[in-house]
Amino acid sequence: MPSVPHPGFLLQRTGCFRIAFAVLLGSLSGVLLHAETKNVQLLDLLRALKMAPNTQVIAARQGFVLHDLQIGMTGAKAQAGDQVTALVSLFSLDGKLRPTQWIIRLRLTEKSGADSPQAQTTDVIAYTNTGDSFTFRSDLSHMDLETLGPIPDKAKPDLQLKVKRHSIFVRTDFLCLNLTGAARVMAKIHDSSSPISLSAGPRSFPADEVEAGRKQLASAKLTSDEVRSCVGSLPALSQFLDIVRSTPDLQGILLQVLDKPSIIDVFRHGSSEALNFNFVGGGKSDGRDLFWDDGRTTDFCVLAFYLEIFNKPALSVVLYVTPPTPPLEVSAGVVGIVAFPPKNLNKVVVVRVLSSAPGGNPIQTILSAH
Repeated sequence: MPSVPHPGFLLQRTGCFRIAFAVLLGSLSGVLLHAETKNVQLLDLLRALKMAPNTQVIAARQGFVLHDLQIGMTGAKAQAGDQVTALVSLFSLDGKLRPTQWIIRLRLTEKSGADSPQAQTTDVIAYTNTGDSFTFRSDLSHMDLETLGPIPDKAKPDLQLKVKRHSIFVRTDFLCLNLTGAARVMAKIHDSSSPISLSAGPRSFPADEVEAGRKQLASAKLTSDEVRSCVGSLPALSQFLDIVRSTPDLQGILLQVLDKPSIIDVFRHGSSEALNFNFVGGGKSDGRDLFWDDGRTTDFCVLAFYLEIFNKPALSVVLYVTPPTPPLEVSAGVVGIVAFPPKNLNKVVVVRVLSSAPGGNPIQTILSAH
């Protein structure tokens, strides 16, 4: 992911949080992946991702819904049964690694086992150096994760595969934090000539730091709601990353494009002190037509970041996001992903959401006992 010198925007974690908004690219819909033989626009990789005929036959036989990406109405509530189905492809730009595909499905389910130690819930409070404090609720729900694959490009349609399943607790309120808000703020920062240093943590900041932070905030003309959007992107992405790590095979797919084999265990287990999101761009994006052709003007944005481990880039990630109204809250509003190693830019993972559907019953979150 190329870097262009530009005023930075930093949100640091002390204890629970760390996120950095560092360098904004001019037009993220045209971000280039530089391979040895050619430059590739990342949005073109998403456009080119098609379900192989054998994948379609195998997935349909297992009952996966492979079309109809539904957008919930504003104000819709999460329901048990809300689900998102996506196509995942791993390949190399030089053609030496032939495409392999997987189908994944994420689905909210009814609560169970409220007495489980995993079901304890808390609220996360983040204080900023601008004098703001924000509370993010972290009620828990169950989510079922399913994977069908791997399906090689030359697999026969009668290939018999078992669906791999796993169930986890997720913080649905974090998934509902709107990543398009953070993308819009990053675009606004790009238009500002003033550098911004924004820090957040579990404790309030000294008065002199707050005063300096407020001056920077005023010069960039950012509102408190916009700051909250940026701060809220971390719990949203952290929960999304937990889903990725827990989905059968999906973590293993991403491990193949990590730059640092020696830090694989950190990625697997998600050490809160070792993993950071370092944003390098955000804003509106082309590409909505890949998912919907109804002419609606629903926000469609892009967020580009490095997933850093021990402060070193380990994975370059570009997310294509839309407001996470149910049923799309299951994926935090993420409908497309392009991920690749920051240095050896050849292997690529591309994910495209194929369908989403609402469930039938209001979701019941798991609350801690008082």
